[in-house]
Amino acid sequence: MKLLHREVSHRGYVGPKPTSKPRAAIVVAMGTNCQDGPVLSIVMPVLNAAEFLPRAIESVRRVHSLGCRVELILADGGSTDGSLEIARSAASAAGSDWIRLIEGPDSGQADAINTGFATAQGRFLGWLNADDRYRPTGLASMAEVLERSQSDVVVGRCVFVNMAGRVVHRPVPPDPVTPASFLKLLSGWYAGRSMAQPEVFVARRTFERMGGLDTSLYYTMDHEYWLRLAVSGCVFEHVDCLVAEQLVHAGQKTADNAAVVGEQLGYCRDYVQRLGSELGEDREAIERELGLLGRKLGIARRLLAGLRNDVCQEQSKPNASADDEIVWRLARSVGRVRSLACVGMDENEIRRVRERLNPARPPVVVSARLGVESVFDAVVLRSDGFPHERMVVSGLLRPGGIAAILGEQDLTQCDVVLNRVRRCVCDRITFNTPTVLPGDLDLVLLARLRSRGRMRRDESGQDGLEVVHGVGYGNLIDHQIFGLFQGLIARPNTGLWRSVLVRKPAVSGR
Repeated sequence: MKLLHREVSHRGYVGPKPTSKPRAAIVVAMGTNCQDGPVLSIVMPVLNAAEFLPRAIESVRRVHSLGCRVELILADGGSTDGSLEIARSAASAAGSDWIRLIEGPDSGQADAINTGFATAQGRFLGWLNADDRYRPTGLASMAEVLERSQSDVVVGRCVFVNMAGRVVHRPVPPDPVTPASFLKLLSGWYAGRSMAQPEVFVARRTFERMGGLDTSLYYTMDHEYWLRLAVSGCVFEHVDCLVAEQLVHAGQKTADNAAVVGEQLGYCRDYVQRLGSELGEDREAIERELGLLGRKLGIARRLLAGLRNDVCQEQSKPNASADDEIVWRLARSVGRVRSLACVGMDENEIRRVRERLNPARPPVVVSARLGVESVFDAVVLRSDGFPHERMVVSGLLRPGGIAAILGEQDLTQCDVVLNRVRRCVCDRITFNTPTVLPGDLDLVLLARLRSRGRMRRDESGQDGLEVVHGVGYGNLIDHQIFGLFQGLIARPNTGLWRSVLVRKPAVSGR
């Protein structure tokens, strides 16, 4: 089962991994709406989330309008996209004395939440990422439970929705909550028996006793915190009440599932080592699952490194339609060709090019790896996947010359598919299976990638050629490596290769 909740936690904080020291907090617009203080304090960590922030704030405002004793603490770590202005406006609006704003740089999302919790006045504490939202009536019902609860942690329910508002995942919190329920990652946590961050509320006295989130963690500080509370014997109370929606979207910071799993494995192994026999009969299953996760993560990382190095050097099969159009455009662009070079082409291809271009003298047949002076009006090159083909073309053309490159990789389209492959591989790390991909496909891929040369594409951008026209073709099934993912990746891309017309700019005179 695809792990949605681990992919989307903490997405309201979408900036780069912070490295600054903890903030010197500036608190403005302080106040509460009730003499007895709020029942619930909600911290909203914000960094460049202007697209979603108004909706998140409004969901809390609606809870407050229902008469709930709630305060909202907005913690902005230095937004530059308008989020800070939105937060300031919300905190200074008439009737918003229940909203507080903390401004200033922080050392990450966990630090922002800890700072907010430390200033909170509510009996219970929760945090809402800026791209999520509460269900007001659900949270109002939860507030009534919190008013009288004596538990350390109260857990409601949360659903995951896509950008269209459709529910795509319904995690179920583990019951009972034990250290093992957090440490059984494959059979429990990643299988949907987990807690989503907006549905969890921690008693302020528990935060004061146990301390805050681990600021060294970037992706999984919520999971580690709840695990720490469970290990310490905190009491978890379950309430079957839908309180929040988490949004699944492309900008989420935890889209790199491999990084999430790597971070989680680190501290989970430490907890298993420390707890030892206290885990009882669960220890063997936990160690087995963590070991399998580690092996799958290692394979996935090797696969991704190999794909990154090698996949975009695949040689295409000639496409007559695309090649003919580009050579025809070459003929129309140059008129009568005085000097022509043909690179990496067989005799039949040279003959067809010669018939189309009718050069003033026979073409010079050039080996792709031999240097020739820049004397040609036109060049036609058959790409074979070697890394510096454009530099070869640039070296052969005189200034103002034009060339047809037949069957080069379209690197933009290749990267689109490569990103889909990366996502597919990373997502499947958390499947409760012995391999990353179905069957032994991961081993097949590793073997095939090892057999290929380490040919890196030239991305220097120093060839000085201008693209005049291109014709794309080919899809996953035509690609030696990508073809192995046919059926695993939705919406296979077309245009992995292209035949393209390029021009070398003329040298401008005085």
